[in-house]
Amino acid sequence: MLYRFIVENYKSFRDRNEISFFPTERQKYHVIGHSTPIPVLGSALIYGANASGKSNIVKALSLFKRFVIDNEKLFLFANDSYLLEKEYEAQPSVFIVEAKIDGEVFQYGVAVILKRAQVLEEWLYVITPEKETEIFSRSKNSVEINPSYLTENNRNRYQVYKDDVDEHILFLSEVSSKKNIGSDNLGKCILSIYNWFKNLRIVFPNTRYNIIEDIVSDDKSVNKMYIDYFRKFGVDVAGIHISPLENLPDAFPAEMIDDIRKNLIMENSKKAAFIRDAVHNIDYLVKLNSNKEIVLSDIRFEHKKNGHSFDFVKSDESDGTQRLFDLIPILNDAISNNRVVVIDEIDRSLHSSLTLDLFGTFYSKRKRNSRCQLICTTHDTSLMNLEFFRKEEIWFVEKENQVSSLYSLDKFKLKDNIANISTNYLLGKYGSIPQIR
Repeated sequence: MLYRFIVENYKSFRDRNEISFFPTERQKYHVIGHSTPIPVLGSALIYGANASGKSNIVKALSLFKRFVIDNEKLFLFANDSYLLEKEYEAQPSVFIVEAKIDGEVFQYGVAVILKRAQVLEEWLYVITPEKETEIFSRSKNSVEINPSYLTENNRNRYQVYKDDVDEHILFLSEVSSKKNIGSDNLGKCILSIYNWFKNLRIVFPNTRYNIIEDIVSDDKSVNKMYIDYFRKFGVDVAGIHISPLENLPDAFPAEMIDDIRKNLIMENSKKAAFIRDAVHNIDYLVKLNSNKEIVLSDIRFEHKKNGHSFDFVKSDESDGTQRLFDLIPILNDAISNNRVVVIDEIDRSLHSSLTLDLFGTFYSKRKRNSRCQLICTTHDTSLMNLEFFRKEEIWFVEKENQVSSLYSLDKFKLKDNIANISTNYLLGKYGSIPQIR
């Protein structure tokens, strides 16, 4: 679970900003582990005007994940530091995550010169209500490990890892790639935060979920999942299935199809391939028939009326249904596997009541001791209802003098009887709205 995320000197966030998931009031709703010493909120909404920097929060977390998971030398960027003041180009960009993992809170952070893809600092702490304990810290190429985490069996091993550290590689990522790293307490801590990033799911407006591979392997459970969710959301789809095409689409050159055919013939163990027509947002299953000829299939949506069934291709469906098609498996996966999911522009192409229903479904379907979270940016002011969301779950991004800042509704003193705060927001009482002249 994400407890806090801090970013500094990244895109429009010049200064240090943070989003946190501390429940500041006693109500139990939307709180994970409310009886534990360190409870965590289960969701958050982030509001802001266009170009205020909402998406930059999501991009910063996504970039941090890439740093950790890619496990290669940090790639050179077109400098994503704050660009409107020259001195910030040479200053470090800071990314810090505090995550609650199996009852413990870890803080992992890095300070990186993005333009040079150089790691200046890196650290990992375990945090309790009483104290913070350093696990390891790094300054440039020098790594210090807390002696209490070192033993006779692992001391030499970690000394080799320390000696091999590269200024363009994260120490945590490098150690996580080693075999049997979870065999000691130090390795377990490092692997815990690495796997947290690995399981983190980040969804952008153009993210497309390729369901066709899943439906090939288990069509019954995938179909049931979609039918259940579509019924819940009031969408008139009776089921989905794969249907062979009579002709190959014009979107794929004959040379490419022939290359796929040759590869499938050469790789006897590979029964199928999957390709996407990005222009029309259609995924295809590619197989060989008994004559070694290519057969393409796509996903069809089944509709029923007056006892008859009708198949629609994905592009025939409304933008909202297509958006749900991509979001449903992500939501279901988060609930089933205790993932943190961050969605940029969750309300795109969705009716306001359906967006709220997504959150309602998220909370109703997740297990009692679930550790999943749903964090979203949005423009949908109808969600600003304190009868459903807590004050601490509503956040704003405001840009002033070309610098973004992040703050929560919890900083404002609200009347006790106020429930729907959208009117006050649109009147500018909380900031973070377009300045129209």
